[in-house]
Order: sequence, then structure tokens, then C-alpha cells
Amino acid sequence: MSSEEFVFSLSGLSDRERELAASDLIRAIKESDPTSVVERRPSNAYAQDLGATIILILGTGAGIEIARGVKNWMGRWKQAALTVEDKERKIKVILENISSDEAVRLAELLTAPRRD
Repeated sequence: MSSEEFVFSLSGLSDRERELAASDLIRAIKESDPTSVVERRPSNAYAQDLGATIILILGTGAGIEIARGVKNWMGRWKQAALTVEDKERKIKVILENISSDEAVRLAELLTAPRRD
């Protein structure tokens, strides 16, 4: 099974809200796909906060469920902006006030085949 790495970055929130939202997003992703590996990294190496950068290592076939989980999470964190990047393919999706169309864009990013 191949895996892919995506970087999730939060913005549009206070530092405290960003920490809470990041924890909630990790929970939402793990509930959507328990097989995905999710880790949290500091956004700033010099800051003492836990960081609002989340790394998702996604197994094959889980993208649709993850997109649904993120959409549900965005429903709880309406003021948040979420940037999802696939740095290998240099693709970035920015989600704010997520709609069904944006959820589809995220699902496409998470499920698009890689060209090797």
C-alpha cells in the first residue's frame, strides 16, 4: 500500500483557538480514517505552543472519508481557514467556509493518483 503526505495549516484563529482547533482536527481525521497517521508539528520552531501544522500520512483509498471529516470539522470551526498542501506535487487547496464544492476539491487532492 502506498502512502502520501499532506500538510494541514490553520489560520484565522487566535493562538489558543488554533491549538484547540488543531487537536479537534486531528481527532476528526482519526475518526474519519483510523488507519491514517497524523502528527502535529510546531509552526514555529522557536514558539512554545504545540503548533497548528498537522502532517497527514494517508493510506490509499482514505481520501474521501478524510474530506468528509474535514468538512464536518470546518462546520465546527467556521472562522478557521485551512490550507492543505501536497508539497511533492506542489498542490495547495485553501478552505474557508467550506462548501460542498470545496470538499470535492479536497477529496480530489487527497485521492489524485501520483505520477511517478
